[in-house]
Amino acid sequence: AEIPLLRSFWLCKKENRKRALRYRISRSKNDIPRVEFEVFEPTSEKDVPGGTVTRAKAKCLNPECGSVLSPDRVRAQLAEQKGGADVIFDRSGHRTGGAQLLAVAVLRPGEPGRTYRLPTERDYQAVLRAQAQVREMLAEWEKGGRKGLCPVPDESTPVGGGTGAGRAFSIQKYGMLRWGDLFTARQKVALAAFASLISNRTSQAKSLCLTLGKMTDLANAFCPWEPVAECPRQVLNQGRIKPAWDFAEGVPISESSGGFVTCLDNFIAGALSVGDVSPNAQVVVAAAQTSPLPEESASVWFTDPPYYDAIPYACLSDFFFVWFKRAMPNEPLLRDPFDSANPLTPKLLEAIHDETQRSNGGMKDKAFFEASMAEAFQVGRQRLRESGIGCVVFAHKTTEGWEALLSGIIKGGWTLTGSWPIATEMAHRLRARESAALATSVHLVCRPRPTNAAVGDWAAVLRELPKRVGDWMERLQSEGIRGADLVFACIGPSLEVFSRYTKVETRSEER
Repeated sequence: AEIPLLRSFWLCKKENRKRALRYRISRSKNDIPRVEFEVFEPTSEKDVPGGTVTRAKAKCLNPECGSVLSPDRVRAQLAEQKGGADVIFDRSGHRTGGAQLLAVAVLRPGEPGRTYRLPTERDYQAVLRAQAQVREMLAEWEKGGRKGLCPVPDESTPVGGGTGAGRAFSIQKYGMLRWGDLFTARQKVALAAFASLISNRTSQAKSLCLTLGKMTDLANAFCPWEPVAECPRQVLNQGRIKPAWDFAEGVPISESSGGFVTCLDNFIAGALSVGDVSPNAQVVVAAAQTSPLPEESASVWFTDPPYYDAIPYACLSDFFFVWFKRAMPNEPLLRDPFDSANPLTPKLLEAIHDETQRSNGGMKDKAFFEASMAEAFQVGRQRLRESGIGCVVFAHKTTEGWEALLSGIIKGGWTLTGSWPIATEMAHRLRARESAALATSVHLVCRPRPTNAAVGDWAAVLRELPKRVGDWMERLQSEGIRGADLVFACIGPSLEVFSRYTKVETRSEER
């Protein structure tokens, strides 16, 4: 029998209005059991069935069976369908497998809020037509000798796994080997159409391209349905891309969430909120280890560096980058200046702990991260005037991450003079609600360490540390900083004492 993969049966979970799905098992003579759904109005949480899948284990809804399909079998079946984002039809156009439409959210004129209905054959026919259109797009590209980029992103997805940031990806286990596999047929058609239209609007291309990026974030086969807000949620809510058992597919040409017009309005509102910004700026794609700025040319050096092994920024960027390339195929900034053979975002010099990646023959392990950060901080120190100031933004929940960063700062020739935890994250964001995420980012204020700085005595440093950290902890607690945010915010004051010296030695001259 077919097991529908659902994390939740909830459709609407507002205080004054609740809707959900429930099921029954239908079985005709000499036929396999079928799960049939209906939309209903629950009165309590217990009225709504629990999800069918947990940690890739799928439970059969038939009470006569109740067996649990192992993660290996779930992955194997989805891998055969390249992730399972699309419906499988027979030659007559009837669904036989693959993705299943569970419910349709509808806005009715004159009625407040959304209503929900079960899918009809007409809904499935729309999917079938989109699949045919994708085939036509690809056939036309093939017929033209494969000139230019494939209309559907055919660049490879990250391998994922391993130790470090690579664990943010597991999509290849589910058969999603190309970035195009992360989108349904309707989404491919819509995104390809908007990319084509943007490519013809030269003067507005960059702004429209950023709008396309936001639309991509809401038009993919990974967006969960948010039953409180009643809209799709963006894919990158936890700094990783993982398979979604159920997902919400918005309507790109509507004015609701996920529509291009809504994304454009939000982009314009964001740009206007910034106010007047000086036009005297230049955007350059460059590695921090080889800054193009002349030495002692800057008064401020501000950086929000990679967070050790937490978030693989470059690989995550590819999710949007593949569509940017198709919207602006001749844009020189959409090229890797360090590796001409790389069709995606630059990664060769990215300072990150991700052992699925290699740089110059070596693995991107902890030692690579520390060395890259030290080199970048040293270059930053050289670009700053002696009277200048630096600031490093960092957030990580492990001592290993902090150790790697602080090692780079000290080796780069900096002295820490301040440490401020600043609330930079939205408290209501999905990431904050579903995990023990840090509420603040620590801003480490730095100054160039004088070249003639003294050698420190470890015993003296050890005596000074408790008072310095204690005073700072007391102040932060009085201002409402708690938990892990408090602990990591106190790293700065401890390093103030340590980093003012060129090195710190014990009496036996051990460093």
